Amino acid sequence: MSTVLILEDEKWTLEFLEFFVSNHPMVERVFAVNNAQDAIRAARQNLPDIALLDIELQPQDKLNGIQTARMIASLSPATELVFVTGYGKYALDSFVVHPYDYVLKPIQKDKLTDIITELSIKAGKTKNKMAIKTTDGITIFKLDQIFFIEKEGRYSTIHSQQGSFYTLLTITNLEMILPAQFIKTHNAYIVNITKILTIKSTDSRNYEVCFSGYEKTAMVSRGGFKKNKYLFTSLLA
Repeated sequence: MSTVLILEDEKWTLEFLEFFVSNHPMVERVFAVNNAQDAIRAARQNLPDIALLDIELQPQDKLNGIQTARMIASLSPATELVFVTGYGKYALDSFVVHPYDYVLKPIQKDKLTDIITELSIKAGKTKNKMAIKTTDGITIFKLDQIFFIEKEGRYSTIHSQQGSFYTLLTITNLEMILPAQFIKTHNAYIVNITKILTIKSTDSRNYEVCFSGYEKTAMVSRGGFKKNKYLFTSLLA
């Protein structure tokens, strides 16, 4: 899970960003401010994982977003900087502080979601554990206890020894997070190959994946089987 600092001087944009980022499944806490001094203070006190910074601030602000980013970088070197601005002319100047990315307004929600996901993974990845916001709250998963991920509408259910948990992360989001032992076997499934007991051919153009110690099953498409034939052939029942 990550913490995010938002600096935006326009009230409605700040409220939108605070709401949007707060609802990201991998964000634990958001610090939303509308001026440079409060941003610097929040960075010093909280050492956020990510900072989303507007560049052109109100005239009464003594610093612009790029100058503020420099201050934040000196106070919290691990903070990843992302500029969110309506002015493309600042793109070149902004790279003096080595930002992770640059988002132009109007904000593309999908792009911002992807950036936060990528940086949250970078900030929060720990050995054999993953923290994810689910409908039950923040859940810490042991990766070796996850059987498979199943697509549920737009989002996903994580099937594990701890139980089944619904998350607003997509299959694509989770594919980015998980290590190499997790393979996308089907458009709707990611499988932990270390937990597979057997694979059975069905009457359809798919295979059924059975797990050791878990009654529910996942699917492998014909294409998924062919792609990973070297792994799956020995598991055929």
